[in-house]
Formats: sequence, structure tokens, C-alpha cells
Amino acid sequence: MRTSARATSRLPADGEDQPGLILHLGDYQYEYAAEDDDVRRVLGPETRTLANYRQRHAQYKTDADLQLAHATAPWIVVWDDHETENNWAGDVPETPDEHFLDRRAAAFQAYYENMPLRSSAKPVGADMRLYRRLGWGGTTQLRARAAAGLRPGARSRRSSARAAVPVAR
Repeated sequence: MRTSARATSRLPADGEDQPGLILHLGDYQYEYAAEDDDVRRVLGPETRTLANYRQRHAQYKTDADLQLAHATAPWIVVWDDHETENNWAGDVPETPDEHFLDRRAAAFQAYYENMPLRSSAKPVGADMRLYRRLGWGGTTQLRARAAAGLRPGARSRRSSARAAVPVAR
């Protein structure tokens, strides 16, 4: 069962201490076609196109628990694999797909449009800045970095220096 943002149903009730920040550590949405035991009912095929990814994000945004979580506190989000496809790394999809970079570009664009990200994260084709440093109050520095694209043993077919940092390239 896919349970993205399932913990949002455990937010404090009115009058209780509310979180000052929500850290979402990836897999905000899942790319798969719907299954009977999914937490959220979705329509449409496995996400592959910009229209598919936009539709999936829009469907997730109708979830009452997610709406409450977004209204409760600011979010810091971290990308993981299912925002594009299961177990992808760099330019390498889980299973061979000659259109993977187009798919990744579509996923990045929809994620940027739907999640609270800085303008510096705006994707350029299949590339997107997926890391950042954030100050919280006067005492905390957070470093947000994506896990997807950095899988151990994965090799990017590109030789760009950017492939060595948490940027999908």
C-alpha cells in the first residue's frame, strides 16, 4: 500500500500544539496507476507526461488530510524516486525507457508547479536543482537534499560535474 503523507491524519487537534514546520521527506505522490488498497483514489494511467503528473498532483491536493497539513504550517519538501518513477537514478530509469528524460522533465515541472519550492528550483528540461540550505529561526540550518538520483551504485550516463551533487542531470 502506498501511504504518501499518511501521517497528516495525525496532526494535532484544534487547541493542541501545532507544528511550526512540516518536513516532507519524499514520495509526495506515486506514479503508479490506481490499485484498490491505495490510500488515495486516483484516476488515470501511470504518470509519464506533464498532463499525467499535473493531474496526479491535482488529485492529491483534493485529499482532506493533505489540505489540512498544507494549511497548518509551512513545508520543506524533499524529492524522492516516486515523484518521477520507482528507483530511478541519474539518467537511468528502473527499466529501460528511451523517453525517460522526457518523463523526468515532466515530473520535475509538475512538482515545481505544485510544491513549495524556491524559484531557484525551477527546472530546465530534465534538470532541476534538488538541494538547498534553509535557515529556521536563529539557530537551525537545514540542508534539504533529494535521495532520488543518488542511489548507491547508480551511474549517470552524463559526465557533467553537476552529476556529483544532488541535482538530477
